[in-house]
Amino acid sequence: MDAVKNTVQNTLNMYTSSPDFSNSGVRPLKEKHSGAIAQAENNSSSILPCEPLKAVDGFFVDPEGRKRVLKGINVDNTMKLPAKPFMPTWKGDASNPNDLFFDGDSVSFVGRPFPLEEAEEHWNRIKSWGYNVVRYVLTWEAIEHAGPGKYDDEFVNYTIEMLKIIHKVGGLYVFLESHQDVWSRFSGGSGAPLWTFYAVGLQPTHFHHTEAAILHNDPRFENPTDPECYPKMLWPTNYWRLAASTMFTMFFAGKTYFPHLTLDGVNIQDFLQGHHQNAFSYLSQKVADAVPDMVADGTLLGFESLNEPGIGLLGNPDLGKIPKSQVICNDTAPTAYQTFLLGMGLPVEVDTYTFSNSGPKKTGSRVVDPKGVRAWLTKEEFAKYDAHYGWKRSGWTPGECIYAGLKIWEFSSSDLEKINGQSLEERLKFTQSQCRLLEPTYFSDPSKVSNYLNGKKAPEVVNNEFVLANFFVDFYIAYKESVRAINKGFFMLIQPPFGEGLPYLKDDSRGIIDDKTVFAPHHYDVMTLLLKTWNDKFNVDSVGISKGQYAHPGMAVVVGEKAIRNCIKKQYNDILNEGREKLGNVPALMTETGIPFDMDNKQAYKDGKYTSQTAALDAMANGLEDSGLNHTWWAYAAINCHEAGDHWNNEDLAFWSPDDQKKNCGAGKSIEERKKNCYAEDGVRAPSAVLRPFLVASAGTVKAVEFDLKNVKYSLTLNLKDHSSNRPTVIYVPKWHYPTLSYEDIYVSSGDVKYNEKLQYLEWYHPENAGEETIIIKKYSGKDEDVTKKEETHGICAIV
Repeated sequence: MDAVKNTVQNTLNMYTSSPDFSNSGVRPLKEKHSGAIAQAENNSSSILPCEPLKAVDGFFVDPEGRKRVLKGINVDNTMKLPAKPFMPTWKGDASNPNDLFFDGDSVSFVGRPFPLEEAEEHWNRIKSWGYNVVRYVLTWEAIEHAGPGKYDDEFVNYTIEMLKIIHKVGGLYVFLESHQDVWSRFSGGSGAPLWTFYAVGLQPTHFHHTEAAILHNDPRFENPTDPECYPKMLWPTNYWRLAASTMFTMFFAGKTYFPHLTLDGVNIQDFLQGHHQNAFSYLSQKVADAVPDMVADGTLLGFESLNEPGIGLLGNPDLGKIPKSQVICNDTAPTAYQTFLLGMGLPVEVDTYTFSNSGPKKTGSRVVDPKGVRAWLTKEEFAKYDAHYGWKRSGWTPGECIYAGLKIWEFSSSDLEKINGQSLEERLKFTQSQCRLLEPTYFSDPSKVSNYLNGKKAPEVVNNEFVLANFFVDFYIAYKESVRAINKGFFMLIQPPFGEGLPYLKDDSRGIIDDKTVFAPHHYDVMTLLLKTWNDKFNVDSVGISKGQYAHPGMAVVVGEKAIRNCIKKQYNDILNEGREKLGNVPALMTETGIPFDMDNKQAYKDGKYTSQTAALDAMANGLEDSGLNHTWWAYAAINCHEAGDHWNNEDLAFWSPDDQKKNCGAGKSIEERKKNCYAEDGVRAPSAVLRPFLVASAGTVKAVEFDLKNVKYSLTLNLKDHSSNRPTVIYVPKWHYPTLSYEDIYVSSGDVKYNEKLQYLEWYHPENAGEETIIIKKYSGKDEDVTKKEETHGICAIV
């Protein structure tokens, strides 16, 4: 009954709730002052300098006792792609084993995220948006592509030089992260080197035939940059296909489920995790040694654990069914068992899906026929790669599915060799009648983890909760220890696996969560991301559904703009609250969230109007600000273009694009008209939502905050009781919205303000007896056209 009441109350709140501002005593400052706003002195190029931060009561706190808000962006999406040869995901031929694409050893990421000579321009542009933190994207492949233990020192040194430039620009905190998507470029995403597939016995050149992964450069996609040809958000489905699911199963639990598979004298799990950890330790140590000033002044904030890892087959309740946790079904959606069959070259009739407003929708079925081509290495291929990389292995049977080797399923090997020349109908008959799934619950069976538990009580079932609390936590502990071995002062950002919740670590006796731990969740609005459109009529509380808050998914639907915005707020707050519940009162930094800019079949690229994007991004930003989540948007992509987007799997989430900078749709139009039509400004897309006022630092805690974009009104109520810092609250106030800021625009309940026009921020000073205090900034004074010609030539928003 309580659950029902909570659901009803949550639903009502989404239709009725508004920010709870304390407006008592709020007066216009023009009654107290006239003339220009007193100047906030600052001789630097940054709103605030980077200083060592501490984690206190769930906040980042600076040496002066102020709570810092970290707001920034991921740099750069192109780190997923080699620079030499330039390999966007649509380039090459996944069906041709001799294609340059498969020369994974010889690639170079030197030049990523962008050329050194352009770096200051990019970093200053990001700073001009008021941003103060960067999630610096790195991949394992970039460091160790040539082979196990062979590190690319040229790339490491390039990274160091890039970090030095960030430090020179100043005012930008940086944390480094190990990025991956569905394991690797060669399984449809990014992250791990090619040789990791050979290490586990997989043949990437056969993924095309077996659908062990569906890649953007598959020849079936004749026009790969056409969203109608390459399905929207097809790439995440690779998490549940053979290649990625096998890699993550081995990576997290190889010792438990494949104890017989050893490479160079260690289990395949230790081999994979060890090389991943050592590669990032190598780069991190080099960075720490080369830029000690960045470490000392806190600019180098810390490190984030592996980006969006999958959990593979671990906890799968029935290998013969699509698990409920598989939230994304698109194109073919094989069960785990069907991926085993396909991996052995057998034809399978697989259900097909598309994504609709109501979620995945089954559209029928399709026969996938590998025509006898297997995803597993042959005896000759094992010998070739083992000689090439100097490996000594034990436990594999060449050409055989490792899952059949565990007796999870069976087939007649003698008959299998005979059917290759037979008709599709006969081969399908063999698949259906001569192959059997023997242990559908193999990866949820508690008896299979007895050796891992080493005498501890076994669970009733190995479910996702067990997987997170054990296999994932084991990995996180090892990764954390490798980071802290370099510097004990680094923050460690913990990110849960893709689509999963957090393990409960709040009271863990091992001290996994400490005073340098940060919760690093991700969240995208599912409808907006998968459908590439902004629906201002209705939306769905996807987080609430995933947490079991609704008896039926239909109850999670909300209708109308206010309810949609509140629904997004609720989801961000639910995520934040889960972190507090399971990790304790640690800071939270959402390291990925964002929107697609190629909405509505790229309509904005035709007429220049980023109307839908502005509405969507404003709703997301409003929710983030309400929850108090620090965040880094996804993403900055220096080579973004209208035709190919971010050059990765038809994604186009870049906040800035050279094509928009060149197109300059607002040229010759008034500033007011440029805003009204949501034109890009100096390449910044949806600038009215990107360039928004926000709280940078304060001694108080936020009671309520909101930026009303339509009315250009920023409202903030702080609780300043018992505040210890005598330093002012700092608010970024962009000229894009407030080109002629004056006392007429500012209302406060107490205190006074100073303004730095160059760096676009306001200092709000508080009296000693301050309590709940409110500031309102609303554009009353002047018009956009009142700005000087100098300001207008710079887009008035100081976009570099």
